[in-house]
Amino acid sequence: MTAVAAQTAAVAEEIEKANAEKIIGPGAVPVALTVNRQKLKLMLEPRVTLLDALRNYGSLTGAKEGCDRAACGACTVHLDGVPIYSCQKLAIEAQGHAITTIEGLAPDGELSPLQRHLSKKTPCNAVIAPPASS
Repeated sequence: MTAVAAQTAAVAEEIEKANAEKIIGPGAVPVALTVNRQKLKLMLEPRVTLLDALRNYGSLTGAKEGCDRAACGACTVHLDGVPIYSCQKLAIEAQGHAITTIEGLAPDGELSPLQRHLSKKTPCNAVIAPPASS
């Protein structure tokens, strides 16, 4: 075997090994999320979105499914402090990040000063008020 062929075979073996390690699913796999400063351990299929994980498996119903196309903002959560559309993010990709839902913005039902101010000035209070149990 020539040196080039041996090197090619070694690279191919490394690629095959790396790809084999990354395959997960198709069945449910353990997913650990940090939501509103609390650990949430779930068994999810890799295709489950963060929105579905929060609503259907984590009982956090503040984020809503509106358009399912990242256009309406009803599913917005904070990921490491940055607003994202949770309908477009896989739950498995959110591991290792701090997730804050609307429930986490008003711990113990207390609105922040900004939320209180906006609730008096904004006709659509649903955007800034803590969610009702829905």
